[in-house]
Amino acid sequence: MATHESTTISRLVSTHRNITDLARAPMPLDGLLEAAATIQKEVVVTPAGNWAEFGAKACLLINELTTDPTTGWLDAIRESLRADVDRLAAI
Repeated sequence: MATHESTTISRLVSTHRNITDLARAPMPLDGLLEAAATIQKEVVVTPAGNWAEFGAKACLLINELTTDPTTGWLDAIRESLRADVDRLAAI
């Protein structure tokens, strides 16, 4: 999933929630968890536009932390959130 100018944390979080809800249904559809993981990675690289988006971003990333235990994932989350705090505090 490529980042577009119209992509916002709010849209990504909503899409992620919808997909994970469908994937956790009694009869999950193939590929939904993979799609949710892709969106989660997109959330990490997408800057939060305001403090409400920052909160939604942080919650999603922390709540879904165990879905990608790859090396560097926690560092990527920390750096993304730190960059958002620095940017939003400067506004």
